[in-house]
Amino acid sequence: MKRPIFGKLYQIAYEQNSGILYSSDLMQSPGDGRDTVEECGYLPRAESISPVRIPNGKGLEDTKRKLASISPRFVEVGHGFCFVNADIM
Repeated sequence: MKRPIFGKLYQIAYEQNSGILYSSDLMQSPGDGRDTVEECGYLPRAESISPVRIPNGKGLEDTKRKLASISPRFVEVGHGFCFVNADIM
């Protein structure tokens, strides 16, 4: 079951059964991420979302709070490197 997290600027969905977070471009990383998966901490990436991505201060804080309440196994990004959540491995 997909659960929308924030939908005004970006489409974000968390699939609870599979543990996949579809994060649009909120957690994008530079570089060519085709066929590459990184292993990194999810919370630092979620906390690093900048006002450039969500210019509304309240919306940014609400989104970060909601993202901190989940622990996805895998994060599918819109651009850049997808990553496996090293925090739960």
